[in-house]
Amino acid sequence: MSWDDYITTLTGSGQVSMGAICSFDGTPWAKSANFNLTPAEVQSAFGAFSNPDSLRASGHSRRSKILLPSVR
Repeated sequence: MSWDDYITTLTGSGQVSMGAICSFDGTPWAKSANFNLTPAEVQSAFGAFSNPDSLRASGHSRRSKILLPSVR
């Protein structure tokens, strides 16, 4: 399964309206056609891995609700 297929599966589930998978430098590997992230939004989401409180209260980064899966 490619990263694009993963995004298609998530958005096709009806539970996720749009999504993206990005590298740590903010480069998108795969994204929904209607999901245009700024580098600042990507960095804000990545910052939540080292400081979860930055998004824990609202789950929002400027205009979108962010879901951060745990990676171990």
